[in-house]
Amino acid sequence: MNLTSAEIRRIIKIARDHPSITPEDIILIFIDYANDETNEDEPSEPIKIRPTPDEILKIVSLINFIPVDLVKSKNRKPEIVRVRQQYSLIAILFRYSHESISTEMNRDHTSAHHSYKNAIKFCKSEPEYLDEVERIINKFPTYKLTLKDRLQTYNISVKCT
Repeated sequence: MNLTSAEIRRIIKIARDHPSITPEDIILIFIDYANDETNEDEPSEPIKIRPTPDEILKIVSLINFIPVDLVKSKNRKPEIVRVRQQYSLIAILFRYSHESISTEMNRDHTSAHHSYKNAIKFCKSEPEYLDEVERIINKFPTYKLTLKDRLQTYNISVKCT
C-alpha cells in the first residue's frame, strides 16, 4: 500500500487530534480505507474515535459553565462536585478505568468510583440531573446510542435527540 503525501498528512492530523489512538489503530484505519476504495459497492461506516478523558472533562465543564481548573481543584462546592460526578459517569460509560478518570481530576481512584456511584443515584432520583447527563451525551453524536444503551444497564433511560 503506497500512501500519498495527503494521506500521510491526514494520518498526522488524526494522531495529533486524537492522542488516545495508537499507531496500530491508525494503520488499521488506513488499511480499511484502502479496502473501501477497492469495494465501492459497500457503504462505509463512520470511524469511531473514543474521546480522551481530557476531552470528556472539557465538554462536561463547558456544558456546566465551570472552568476545567476549578473542576480539578480541591473545591467541595456542590455545583463543582456535581460536574465531577457527571464527568465520572460519562467517562465510565466510555469504558475508562477509575484510575484514568481520577488521574484527570487529580484525585484517588476511590474518589472517581464514589463520584460515579453518586451520579447513578442522582440520575435515578433527580430528573434535572438526568437532563444534564442527557445534554452531555448528546455532545457525542457518534456515541450517543452506545452511551444510552450502557446507561440502560443501570435501569436509567435517556432520550437522545
